Amino acid sequence: MKYLMRFAKTHKNLIAPELETILEQTSIEWLNDIVALVSTEQKKIEVLLQLSSSIKFIIRNPVFLPRTQIVDSKQIPSEVRYVKVDTSGPFVARYYHLGDKKEKYIAETIEAKLGSWILKNQPTLKVDLKNPEKKFFALSWDDTAVIGWLAGEKSYSSISWRHPKEGPYFQGGAMKPRLCRLLLN
Repeated sequence: MKYLMRFAKTHKNLIAPELETILEQTSIEWLNDIVALVSTEQKKIEVLLQLSSSIKFIIRNPVFLPRTQIVDSKQIPSEVRYVKVDTSGPFVARYYHLGDKKEKYIAETIEAKLGSWILKNQPTLKVDLKNPEKKFFALSWDDTAVIGWLAGEKSYSSISWRHPKEGPYFQGGAMKPRLCRLLLN
């Protein structure tokens, strides 16, 4: 199964070695410096989500299309029909743009457009913006867009508050927790 992975922008030079080590493979297609495409098993993705210190989220079976079809078009692109729709549980649609922040995209409009397509094709699904069971993602950068269901997401809130000076053995050279975890992997 194919997976698209989005990584944090910090410590970019350590992301590839960490990913290769955890997945135990080197056949990784880098689409840009923080987005990679990998064919692997679901079990390895679960391990990656547990161990990685730089992963943000993973999209299962991504569908690629031109960015203009997501951002500028008034209707949903025909490529969206190739995304398998999960048939149970509440969902939410999310959109992220990587790159040039000068271009203003109204995420809510794009998310509403994607959500309406899903509801049109699967009327038994419900929208839940606060506690969804699954998420439909659209991610864009440069001239590319990717859509698909979220396979996993990593939250760093449990360790992000622990800055070095709040640790039990504070020294001037102490490292931030995410960097330490990245180096250990």
